[in-house]
Amino acid sequence: MQVRLSPAVARAVLGVSPAELDGAVVALDDLWGREASRIREQLGDASSWRIASR
Repeated sequence: MQVRLSPAVARAVLGVSPAELDGAVVALDDLWGREASRIREQLGDASSWRIASR
């Protein structure tokens, strides 16, 4: 999966300057630590890309 973020969102979400990540491929674990495992599990359990309404 690839995620592209605007510079402002990248700083807010990742806590680093977009320039620090320019052209980099960064593992989800390196960005979000243990929370990445939960995200990976949810993606693996998903049967489609549709967002379920709650």
